Amino acid sequence: MMMQESPNGILEILDSFMKDDVLKDLYEQGIMPVECIMRRDVASLDHTHTAYDAAMLMMEKGTECIVVTAYGKLFGMITERDIICMVVGLNIPLRNLILSFLASRPLICISPHQTVEDAVEIMKKYNIRQLPVVDVDKLVGLVTARDLAMFSYVPEIRFCKNYPFHDARIQKNIIEKLIEFE
Repeated sequence: MMMQESPNGILEILDSFMKDDVLKDLYEQGIMPVECIMRRDVASLDHTHTAYDAAMLMMEKGTECIVVTAYGKLFGMITERDIICMVVGLNIPLRNLILSFLASRPLICISPHQTVEDAVEIMKKYNIRQLPVVDVDKLVGLVTARDLAMFSYVPEIRFCKNYPFHDARIQKNIIEKLIEFE
């Protein structure tokens, strides 16, 4: 006579499999190199430009930050939040704010070969939401907190190199999965 598994026993077994899969998945995500999820089209401006120029470029590129350069080298970063805080706080017109004054410095960066887990730790340590990816003093990409969140919750992104948000089909699928997640 065979012994039957109780429904609760089966649920416990299934639950342990799911937990193992989730833990394995989280581990694999953490060790994946940043270059697999970074954005490659990064907006940058020279430090002599103004906050107005940065705001216009952000609107044109649909990005929330600009990497600032000086004499061909990485200098700092300017975000939408930086612009808003300076304009509201100092009541200075955008055209009068020079990026060399406004840019957050020093520029905290990550190598494309460092892991996603490293990116999370750096962002937490420095309380930042955008992390330039630099390879041998050359800007090669950008990882944002949003990229990390999307990567963690939407499985399709984990297998895409430089995920294609311009693809409407994938974008719709990502939005649907995020709605389901909430």
